[in-house]
Amino acid sequence: MHTVNCCTGPTNCSKDTDLDPETKAISFSDPDGYFCAPGTNRYPLKPRLQLTGRSGCRVELLEREGGVVVRKSSASPSYNKRLMLQAAKQQSFRDGGGAGEFAAPAVLRQYNGGTNTSAWYEMEYVHAERYSDYLERVTVDQLKGIVNQLIAYFDRGRLSSRVESPGRLIFENKLQELRYRIRTRPSLDERVIKDVFSFLGTPPNENLYLGSCHGDFTLSNILFTHEKLYLVDFLDTFIETPLQDIVKMRQDTCHRWITMIDQELPIHRLNKMTQILSYIDQFIGDYIEEDKILRSWYRYFQTFNLTRILPYLTEEDEITFVQKNLRLLL
Repeated sequence: MHTVNCCTGPTNCSKDTDLDPETKAISFSDPDGYFCAPGTNRYPLKPRLQLTGRSGCRVELLEREGGVVVRKSSASPSYNKRLMLQAAKQQSFRDGGGAGEFAAPAVLRQYNGGTNTSAWYEMEYVHAERYSDYLERVTVDQLKGIVNQLIAYFDRGRLSSRVESPGRLIFENKLQELRYRIRTRPSLDERVIKDVFSFLGTPPNENLYLGSCHGDFTLSNILFTHEKLYLVDFLDTFIETPLQDIVKMRQDTCHRWITMIDQELPIHRLNKMTQILSYIDQFIGDYIEEDKILRSWYRYFQTFNLTRILPYLTEEDEITFVQKNLRLLL
């Protein structure tokens, strides 16, 4: 998920009339997945949280008797299986007690979908702040606390993993799929793409941490509250490794994808956020350098990660940004 422009309530969103009889929609999303906190007396007029996904999944805030829930629906029946895997991953993380200061909203109910119907699942609503609103107000000591929480989260994943060779086949199969998807994008720089696939064709001949991960551990998938940090949008990945979470976080802290796509930040806030991200990234970079396995695999996984983003991009500035960062990695 990625942060996008705010709207002020249901008047800026498209209404879905195909709801459960016991569910009353009080805020809606458009087909691209906008999530808008409703402009009602029960909530502040300005929404605290807003999300959209490039997969096309739809996210809605719904009111049931006795409470509010968030429903996430697949973009099409072809995505149903993946959405259900993501729901299971989120609930498994919650059932396991989370990880330190990180928790996850409970999955309350789900519909697996069918051949012609989209799947969905509902989770508890967490009233939280977007990453920039929260981070730019924290003190230095609080920011150090967030860094410590991130490192503890990475440690927990690393120490609970098994260490073994992942084999080459899993990467070869994913590369074949990626080549096919990239081939349909003629606007990409042929030289960069050639160099990328040449590099990715030879994974490190080293063991890897294999174990559970969030899958899309970016700042926009963390709900910031004063009590807890809640993880949402768990993602099924082609290889389960805690390194994936480090890679996704550095997608924001090192490569600054989050600020590139965030069109809301004025220049003075952008400058402050850049300083904050740089501070966080120093510690994550040191963490990688202190571990031989992470050090051996990091550049390979980050190159794989950024390359996998390319097929989803439509804006020229985004494509240019990713290709520039791929050049830096290579």
